[in-house]
Amino acid sequence: AFSIATALITFDQKACFTYRLTSQLFDHRYIIEFATKALKDRDKRCFAMEPSTGRAFVNPQTMQIERIECRTPNHPITPGTLTLWTWSINYSKVILNGKTFWLPQRVTTKSVAYGSPVEWSFDATYRNYHGLTVTHRIIP
Repeated sequence: AFSIATALITFDQKACFTYRLTSQLFDHRYIIEFATKALKDRDKRCFAMEPSTGRAFVNPQTMQIERIECRTPNHPITPGTLTLWTWSINYSKVILNGKTFWLPQRVTTKSVAYGSPVEWSFDATYRNYHGLTVTHRIIP
């Protein structure tokens, strides 16, 4: 569900979002604020269609995204039920087979229905990553 999160902060999505680098560091990280462009100003290939805003926290030494937060008002979670949907992903460095990857460490999401006490939430922690290596040989 969150496999495209880091793609929100890429050059490829500049036709879909507006970006602003804040003028100060927060917790020793750069903050990039983003928001979906108005529907009339967006490219038809944009994957994020709902109006959303968010922030990405970037480590200034590694230039890696360490956290992404997003807020989507009026998100339809079931037919006829609109919610305020918020989610965040924390990334951490993982070394697999001697290579460095920045992978999700924690994913949280919450949708709160307007005018109702109903709330949907999800909180997952990821650790102990393992690499999978497959070797194959085709014999004619």
